[in-house]
Amino acid sequence: MELIFFTAIIFLLWRFFQDETPSKEYEDRLPTLDQSLIWILAYVMEADGKVTKNELNAVKKFLISYYPEEKAKNLLLLLHYQTQR
Repeated sequence: MELIFFTAIIFLLWRFFQDETPSKEYEDRLPTLDQSLIWILAYVMEADGKVTKNELNAVKKFLISYYPEEKAKNLLLLLHYQTQR
């Protein structure tokens, strides 16, 4: 009995999410994981009301060590834009 119930729930969830696939137009407007990371970093850095040089250096060091150089530069520009708003 439990197996039938569990299988029915899995099937219903699968059908629900299969019908809810975002269209290509909507996917283009979704933020990427990288953009979301930068937004969170900017929010945390600004939590005390000011962005310090130490915070910027730590984030810069992280981005350069984790991403390729060109991608890290682009993300740093995005971070700069987010913290200037």
